[in-house]
Amino acid sequence: MKKDVKIIKDVEAIRIGIEETRNKIAALLKIDDMTISQLAEALDKDQSTIYRHIKKLEEAGFVEVCGARKVHHIPEKKYGRTAGIFLFSPVHDDVEDGVIGVPLWEIEHTKWFVDTLGKLGFGKDISDDIVDEMSSIFSELSKKTEDRILNAEEDINEISYTRLLRLTFIIFIMELEKDPKLKDKMKKILSSF
Repeated sequence: MKKDVKIIKDVEAIRIGIEETRNKIAALLKIDDMTISQLAEALDKDQSTIYRHIKKLEEAGFVEVCGARKVHHIPEKKYGRTAGIFLFSPVHDDVEDGVIGVPLWEIEHTKWFVDTLGKLGFGKDISDDIVDEMSSIFSELSKKTEDRILNAEEDINEISYTRLLRLTFIIFIMELEKDPKLKDKMKKILSSF
């Protein structure tokens, strides 16, 4: 049975899931279950390439065989996602680079947020120091928030994506309010915008 939200903690599984072609495959499978040939056609790639990516996604728990269809009397497996939403929650001890104690992916996400905020008219030319500080705060708050959600995972297994976003946002704010040092750091950052 397909879950609404599946939490992926394994760093290697996350690396598999965020690769560009695999990410596109997962996006297509969110719309409908598809065969290798359908995915190959949609992504303009050869079937052997799609097959290799599907096998990686299957091994990592992102997709599964969920049926079959016949094309010219030849059966083809149909693949579908194992969940509607994948929440990546890597172990925070797996730090690759960047700010001490902050995973590289967190810094990249923060850069994207800063760039997007700039496009929306909130601050321009934000310094790398501010991005590093934001990454550090986001990493700490994300860990606290994810820990709470993971500890209650069985109780909230059927949560929708919208509710998960709102829940994460509220916990994020509550954790920020409980920690005066983080709150002061966040005020300093927000004044940069």
